[in-house]
Amino acid sequence: AGYLENGLVQMHPSTLYKGYQAQLAAHETVRQRMLVTAWEIEETERFIIFLNAIHADNEDRLKLTDDQLHAFRN
Repeated sequence: AGYLENGLVQMHPSTLYKGYQAQLAAHETVRQRMLVTAWEIEETERFIIFLNAIHADNEDRLKLTDDQLHAFRN
């Protein structure tokens, strides 16, 4: 830690500030990636709901067709 502290003490304040800004940018990158991941999860959940609705619609149509087939057979 002595070398690091010595190196930091010798840096110009503007250089230290640039390091601070770089660290803030790194944190923002992580935050944005988490936000994108959360939206990807939301998108997936909404598509699952949509696909389940399509499946239910198709099942209803198939049931109607089965009922119609039974009516024709009798």
